[in-house]
Amino acid sequence: MTHHKWFERASVLDFLTFYSKILENNELELLCVILWRCWWRRNQMVHHFGTRCEENIVEWAGNFLEEFCKADEGNPDKVVKHGQTINHDIKWSRPREGIFKINTDAVIYSNINLIGFGMVICNHEGDVMGCSTQSTVANYSPQIAEAYAILRGIHFVAEVESDAKSVIDLINADDPSLADVEIVIYDIIHICKHYNIRVLFTPRGANLVAHHLAKVTSGAADMFFLEEYPPHVKSFVLTDKVM
Repeated sequence: MTHHKWFERASVLDFLTFYSKILENNELELLCVILWRCWWRRNQMVHHFGTRCEENIVEWAGNFLEEFCKADEGNPDKVVKHGQTINHDIKWSRPREGIFKINTDAVIYSNINLIGFGMVICNHEGDVMGCSTQSTVANYSPQIAEAYAILRGIHFVAEVESDAKSVIDLINADDPSLADVEIVIYDIIHICKHYNIRVLFTPRGANLVAHHLAKVTSGAADMFFLEEYPPHVKSFVLTDKVM
């Protein structure tokens, strides 16, 4: 098969795998950001009726990488919820009757390029309808990690809570165009409007089940639970239920 025919049939994963073997790391990073920006521009045209943009995507990608590297310098090897403190006097609140609420959280392990996601769905009586602990190999910023956690959750319920206030503010502002997380935020906004989903901020003390579900270990398989939960979050579930 010629290279021309191979590229016509190749998926994005095939494409990136091929180039990961022949490009230097900095070149591969630039290629990924260029593809990311192209995808975002395409979504703007298709879903937001944007006009054609004359932006130099290669130049934008180079500037983005330079700013990202500068911002990343000096970060600690391990970041767990980027310095938030927990107020234990603030408790989880039940949703209205007939509404399911999902709480989401993300934990970043930058030293092993791992992101943990935790999600728990509860009814108006505080019963756990389902939960999951998931992970992905990545080195996202805290905003992007939290946004992906919310994006994974909004497909299931009518109300979502997260303790990532900056991300919630971007979603509810309906205009995240200045944020590096804008691609994910636009997807969240689009789904929320279509299915009438509310996305709300909640303090860390009211989000402890999702937070501890997000604490994963390297190599652990994703786990999904229906009307039950893993033992290590039992005390937090019971505390929420009696509130």
